[in-house]
Amino acid sequence: MSETLDRLLETRERRGLRFILTFRSVFVFFGLILAFFTPATRWEMFVTIGLFSSFAICTLSGFYLVRRPSLMSVVGWAGVAIDLVMIAVLPFVWLNSVGGGAVVSRAYLLKLDTLTTMSYSIIVMNSVASRPAYPAATTIGAVAYHLFLFYYAGLDSRVVFEENYVAHMLGDRVHPGLLTTNLLVMAGVGACLTFFTHVSRQTLFEAIHREKAALQISRYFSPSVYNHIAQAEDSFFTSSGRLQEVTVLFSDLRGFTAMSEKMPAADVIRFLREYHETMVQIIFKHNGTLDKFIGDAIMATFGTPDTAPDDTNRAVAAALEMRGALTQMNANRESKGLLPLRQGIGIHTGQVIAGNIGTAERLEYTVIGDTVNVASRVESATKEAKTDILVTQSVADRASALAQFEDAGFFDLKGKAEKIRLFRLL
Repeated sequence: MSETLDRLLETRERRGLRFILTFRSVFVFFGLILAFFTPATRWEMFVTIGLFSSFAICTLSGFYLVRRPSLMSVVGWAGVAIDLVMIAVLPFVWLNSVGGGAVVSRAYLLKLDTLTTMSYSIIVMNSVASRPAYPAATTIGAVAYHLFLFYYAGLDSRVVFEENYVAHMLGDRVHPGLLTTNLLVMAGVGACLTFFTHVSRQTLFEAIHREKAALQISRYFSPSVYNHIAQAEDSFFTSSGRLQEVTVLFSDLRGFTAMSEKMPAADVIRFLREYHETMVQIIFKHNGTLDKFIGDAIMATFGTPDTAPDDTNRAVAAALEMRGALTQMNANRESKGLLPLRQGIGIHTGQVIAGNIGTAERLEYTVIGDTVNVASRVESATKEAKTDILVTQSVADRASALAQFEDAGFFDLKGKAEKIRLFRLL
C-alpha cells in the first residue's frame, strides 16, 4: 500500500473516529442528565451515573489517543467494546430498578424499545470510521446479545411466547416472530452498512491508485501537455499518428560511463536522479515533453501533442537554461572536490510522425522519423565540435531572434548521405 494511500486512509479514519467520539460525548451528556431526573430508584441513579462517568472518561481519552496513528485502531475497537458493554448492562439496570425478576418477568428485557434503538445507533455510528470491521463486529455483538436475551427470557416460566401482536404490545405475552423479524432487520442493516463501508474503502483505494497512475503519467509531460492528454477524446488514443513539425532535443553526459564505473551503484542512481530531475524540470518549464531516458541521455520534444509557433524558441531557451543548471551543479561538485561534468545537447526541427504506439493495454506516446535520428546525431557531433550545444540550420533560422549562433561548419552525420551544416549556440 502506498504512503499516500496510508495517509489518506489514516486521515479519513481519524475523522470518522472523532465523529464517533463526538456522538458518544453527546450521548453521555444526555445520559447523565437523564440519570439525575428520570431514575426509578436511587440505586439506578448511582449505577447509571457510574456507568456514564466511566463511559465519559473512555470517550475523552479517545480524543487524545486518536491523534496517534498507531493507537487509532485501539480507539476504534475499544469504542466497539464499550458500546456493546453499555447496551448489555443498561437493560439489567433498568430491570432491577423496576423491582427485578421478583416483580416483573424477563419479558421486560425483550420489549425495551430503548435497547433496540441503542443497538441500531451503535451499528450506524461505528460504520463512520471507514473500517468495515467495526460495524460488522458491532452487528454481530448486538444480534448475539439480543439472542441471549431471547434465551434468558425463555428460562423464566412466566414468559409465554405467543403469536399474538396485541398481547405482545399490551399484555405479558412475547411475540417470537416479531422479535425474530427485528433481529433479521438489525442483521440486514448491519450487513448493508458493513458492505457500504467496504465499498467506500475500496473506492478510496481505486481513486488513490488512479491518482497515483495519473501522477506517474504527468511526470512524462509538461503540465499543459498532460492536461491536453487527460482531456483528449478517445480518438487521440486510437489514431495511428499524424505528421507534424516538432523540435527534438537530445542531451547526453560526457564521460559518464567511465565515471559511473568508479562509483557505487546506489551513488550512480542517486546522481542520475538528481541530474534528470533538474533537467526535466527545465524542459517542463518550457512546455517540452519528456519522450524517454536512454541511460543518462534525455530525449525531449517541443510541439507535441500539438504544435505552436514558438516550439523551436522554447527548445533553445531550455537548452540555454540546462547549460546554466549544469554550471551550477559543477560549482557544487568542485566545492566537494569532485570532477566537473560535461554534457552535449543537439537540437533539430523537422517533420515527425507523432502518436501512440504499442497495444491497447500499453501505449507510449512518442515521435518517429528522420528528425529524431538527426537530433541524436547532432548531439553526438558536439564531441567533434568541442562544444556543448549544436543545432541545425532549421533551428538557427527559427530561433535567430532569441539567441546567437556561430557557424560550426559541415559535419558527417551517421546515416546521412550529405554533410549537414551545424551551429554552436552561444
